[in-house]
Amino acid sequence: MSSRNDDRIHMHQADPQLEPEFRAFMGIMAFHSFLENQMCDHHPGAELTKLQSSIIVRLKAPKRLGQLARETSSLPSTMTAAADQMERMGLVSRQRDPNDRRAWLLALTEAGQQLRHEYTRLSRRLLQDLLHLDDVELETLARIGTKIHTNIQHVVQNPQLIDELDTSSLERTPA
Repeated sequence: MSSRNDDRIHMHQADPQLEPEFRAFMGIMAFHSFLENQMCDHHPGAELTKLQSSIIVRLKAPKRLGQLARETSSLPSTMTAAADQMERMGLVSRQRDPNDRRAWLLALTEAGQQLRHEYTRLSRRLLQDLLHLDDVELETLARIGTKIHTNIQHVVQNPQLIDELDTSSLERTPA
């Protein structure tokens, strides 16, 4: 059980009589709450902020700071400050972009790669050992998660999509 003060309402089982949309929302909220609490309680980079942990996860390969800022919906100045601190911690290094000598890439150091490996191991343990997801279910969840994330990023970058949403068209005739 998590020692964090989390919102237990998300942990109750969804009523099977609820519409699938609501059960999906409730499942996503419970999933997020559970994983976030477990990662915070057991994660190997306890001294890192959520943004810094997100950078570690996203740096499978070197990336520009601007790209990381967009991926995390952070200001470039916030990303620079996080990268500076992580560089002092020995987790990342800056290197010239071989395709554009004016640009810099952020890359994991050996210590950063080891921490990323620990995050991967912990994630796998949580998803497979605790939540009992097999490889097929994990791949399906990853595909759906990627689709959701991509679409959320699109909406965040185009807020007029929410404003243009005609809520009357959301009404659904009960089956």
